[in-house]
Amino acid sequence: VAPGAIDTPIGEHQGLTPERRAAVRRWQLAHTPLGRIGRPEEVAWAITRLAGPAASFVTGVVLPVDGGAVVV
Repeated sequence: VAPGAIDTPIGEHQGLTPERRAAVRRWQLAHTPLGRIGRPEEVAWAITRLAGPAASFVTGVVLPVDGGAVVV
């Protein structure tokens, strides 16, 4: 699973100023076609589905969970 911009506190641990974090968030929003930041539970949904028995024939896939950012 390849998450895009997800609403987590990870940015607070990168040593960026609050202003720089806000600039990064604006850039992420501008480059995400769905126009919003993803939620952790959306990434978790993809992980749990791929880890379940119904996905037993799925191999070698990278699933973007990024609001369409890889299309841009």
